[in-house]
Amino acid sequence: MEPKRPILITIIGVITLIAAIVALFAGIAFVIGVDGLAESIHDAIKNDEITLEDIENMMSALGVLLVAFGIVGIIIGYGLLKGWTWMWYLAVILYGIGLILSFIALVSSHTLSNVVTLVIDAVIMYYLFRPSVKSFFGV
Repeated sequence: MEPKRPILITIIGVITLIAAIVALFAGIAFVIGVDGLAESIHDAIKNDEITLEDIENMMSALGVLLVAFGIVGIIIGYGLLKGWTWMWYLAVILYGIGLILSFIALVSSHTLSNVVTLVIDAVIMYYLFRPSVKSFFGV
């Protein structure tokens, strides 16, 4: 009998899927170009050294990156929901990196958002090591 999927893993998986789909669509919008967005950004920054073409190129590059993140995020979200063993290891690595970066950001800027991010990462890391979660992933 397969172990039951822990509820927080379901929540993390679904949130990951939603964020990945949003990133995917945002990336596609950036790559194909949203009418007037590059012009609006160019007008707002009022910097003669940055051309409209520069902004369009940056938006395209960001779009490709967002599409890539979206695709990877869909795989991660699906893997979390399915309980793939290698996904547990990937989650530990990614949330571990996030925990370290959150701590560095907190030390350097002391903002509330950094505290919240640090707490979320720490709770998720703790949760990943719970026996029921490890059992679900076959670790």
